[in-house]
Amino acid sequence: MQPPNNPAKPLTTALQDADRRLRLQKMLRLVVPTLAIGLLATLLLTLLGRFYPLAFPIVLLAAGLGVTLLGLPASLLYGWSRSPSPPAIARLLDHRLNLDERLSTTMELST
Repeated sequence: MQPPNNPAKPLTTALQDADRRLRLQKMLRLVVPTLAIGLLATLLLTLLGRFYPLAFPIVLLAAGLGVTLLGLPASLLYGWSRSPSPPAIARLLDHRLNLDERLSTTMELST
């Protein structure tokens, strides 16, 4: 005997795929500001070391780049870990694709 067919399965699968894609977009959106802020901090630290000798310039450069490279996986992890709920994903897709709340209504009626 076969189990009853779940009509919400294709919708759930599509929302999971969309969630994965949205997380990836968020991760990539966070990479550029993280690198920009880290590299700007490295530049300022190196310039500050030029006028006020704090340490050797290569040490300051290595410290700034090390902090930048540590911030990169942190921002990627943050972007991947923040997942919206399935109704929020449906509403976001409705808005982005101009679906007039069709997807979110279908999702709510199928559950």
